[in-house]
Amino acid sequence: MFWRYASETDDGTKYFRGNALDIKEYDTRTAMTAPGGVTESTVAVVTMDNNAYITLDMSKVGTVLNYVVLKAVYNNQTVAVFQKDGEQNDITQVRYKYISTTMNIPIRNFYGFYISRDINDYNRLNALPPSFMSPDEAVNLSGKITSLQNTAGLTQEFGNCGVSDAITYLTDICKIFQWGWKFTLTEDVNGNTNVNVNVYKLIADEARNVAQNGPITFNDSRQDWSDFYLSTDKIEDSEGFPNTAVFKIGDYFKSLQVSKASFTAKGDIVESNVPYPQDGTYPRFAIRKGAVGSGSTWVEYFKSIEYTQSLQKYYGLFSDALDVTIKAKIPYYYIENKYKENGVVWFKQLNAFFYIRSITDYNLSTQECKVKLTKINLLRQK
Repeated sequence: MFWRYASETDDGTKYFRGNALDIKEYDTRTAMTAPGGVTESTVAVVTMDNNAYITLDMSKVGTVLNYVVLKAVYNNQTVAVFQKDGEQNDITQVRYKYISTTMNIPIRNFYGFYISRDINDYNRLNALPPSFMSPDEAVNLSGKITSLQNTAGLTQEFGNCGVSDAITYLTDICKIFQWGWKFTLTEDVNGNTNVNVNVYKLIADEARNVAQNGPITFNDSRQDWSDFYLSTDKIEDSEGFPNTAVFKIGDYFKSLQVSKASFTAKGDIVESNVPYPQDGTYPRFAIRKGAVGSGSTWVEYFKSIEYTQSLQKYYGLFSDALDVTIKAKIPYYYIENKYKENGVVWFKQLNAFFYIRSITDYNLSTQECKVKLTKINLLRQK
């Protein structure tokens, strides 16, 4: 088990609003609720490993409780009682030990666990692990499911969902749609930490939509960096960009010509491990075709002309297969506040738009740095 809402940061571990624990292993988590034979009384019996404990900062509670209770979210059933581990007077890190050898976890509509202060108290305890402890340090609860009780004729269970963890899954989805994602933490007026995950296009629409005729116009995502240019350091074949690109989506491979200018004839450009088997088995990644709330499942989208055209439109932007490294002088505040990682920049000295691949060797005193650029053909887009 693990503390569900937590993240490691430069300022220590951030634990999010409320307390919530869950089963860490996806295969076990998805198999907990079975499609047939499950009743309100069905439980998974877990034989716990030695030295099971949780550590809590009880400062907001205001006292060191003698015990705390682990409950199931769905029905508030008591799963385990943890006792204070000996005499402790540091309210910021109180260890509670589980002294039994097994836990009975209700599996009908399993939604995880929470901690309360008493068997008859169904409110979440206003306590989190200490911020100076990682989730693995604060929570040590592991074991093995050894039996199911009160199954009422259980004969089958759900299979796994085809992915190992949510971050890898999100990253793999973004790869096949040319998206990126950003994870940020914010704190509200009450001191509660909230997590935000924003998905964005690798090249923003505001950057790509440029007029075919007339003067070049600029906006927040399409900026003029000509004043920052000092000199050209290197011009070379675009890194990782072949003439014929291979896209790996699960077990499916798709090849597509994306350039005629590269010195690399063929190479992998996207490798995504979303579950997409080609033998007719499941689980299998699919999208919905149609309006939100309606439409139908489009299992073979990645084999369609629509997906091919979306790849051609995006990778056609980089068909010149050209990287340029320049020396530039850029104010630090501009990089921090104005630079858009999904934007493009214009240099009149090079008479072209570019996507910024990296900014390195930045000197705070001189504001000079190296900028690696990939040429982007905005003026060719309709």
